[in-house]
Amino acid sequence: MKIDNIYILFVDDKNMGHHFFYADKVFQILEQKSALTNWTYIGPENSFIDKYKLNKFYIPNARQFATRNSILQKIKLICNSINIGLFIRKKVSKLDKVNILIEDYSVYEFFAIFLIGFLGKQKINFKIVHRYYYKYLSPHLTLTRIFFYLLKKINFNIKHFTDSDLLTDFWSVKLNEEVGTIPICTSCPHINFNYQIKKYKNPVLYFPGTLRDEKGKIFFDNLIEIESSKDKKNFTIMSSKNSFIKHQTNNISFIALENFLDDENYYITFNDADFVVLNYDPSRYKFSTSSIFIESILMGCIPIASRSSWMYYELCKFSLDKLCIDYKFNETQLGFFRDEMPTEIIENLNRMQEKYKEFHSSDNFYNTLLR
Repeated sequence: MKIDNIYILFVDDKNMGHHFFYADKVFQILEQKSALTNWTYIGPENSFIDKYKLNKFYIPNARQFATRNSILQKIKLICNSINIGLFIRKKVSKLDKVNILIEDYSVYEFFAIFLIGFLGKQKINFKIVHRYYYKYLSPHLTLTRIFFYLLKKINFNIKHFTDSDLLTDFWSVKLNEEVGTIPICTSCPHINFNYQIKKYKNPVLYFPGTLRDEKGKIFFDNLIEIESSKDKKNFTIMSSKNSFIKHQTNNISFIALENFLDDENYYITFNDADFVVLNYDPSRYKFSTSSIFIESILMGCIPIASRSSWMYYELCKFSLDKLCIDYKFNETQLGFFRDEMPTEIIENLNRMQEKYKEFHSSDNFYNTLLR
């Protein structure tokens, strides 16, 4: 019996980097399992994908369709989706069975999904990864529910997944289907929590990446301003050069890192930090997951997260809500992180780490989604 696996990646301008990151992790794990040979990638061209030896069918991304005429852009997106559907239909005709994994689809991609499924419904297994939450009256949500209801009625084999318990609860209700939760896989090293405040130095706060307003930039700027005005600093603050662009960094308490860190230096930075600050806007990140948060737990670096975010939800599972702060800057809340961490918090962090090692592993990712 001939069997093939197809990975389809639809990307948009706003989250393009994240989408390619997801694809890279999928193929990295398949390569580790020596399972790349029967996979085909369909999606935009990118250096993340080029390095893997597998079949590829490159398609334009949304940015290449950018035009002042929104109607024309939509027509181009629909035509692109139909082109994908016809390409896969051709592959399906030569195979006994096809497994299709679709990431981050949008309304235009329904055309592709329908063409693929309708023309080969006896041969195709769909796995759909939902990574977003939609408001109740969202047109996309309404269309999604109708579309998958119809596919179910004509006996398509479809499995639904998300990458968080919160999204799993949301989509299982909206689709009236069983929805699985996939791990957020990372290849970072595992280091036990052995945190201790050293009296001769200030705690190091690490703000990863290039900060944006919704990812703690306002909080960072306020903290830098306050710390700059003090003779005796409370913290050493570490982030990328881009994050410090509006600030003087000749103070020894401010450490400006390269804007891009390779894996080795990225892990070293976590090792040098006492806390990683992930003060994300909860209105934007209530349902959005964070691989950096997972990595901080696995690498034994204590996260400071914003209340009402997905990270807050995860920390509360292990009675670690004291590690969460308000999204709006409140200097008094940071006093907690100047003191010795209570034994109970370190014990709960180690317990959380053990659970994460098991769940967010490459083996579990492979067995849950790719096998």
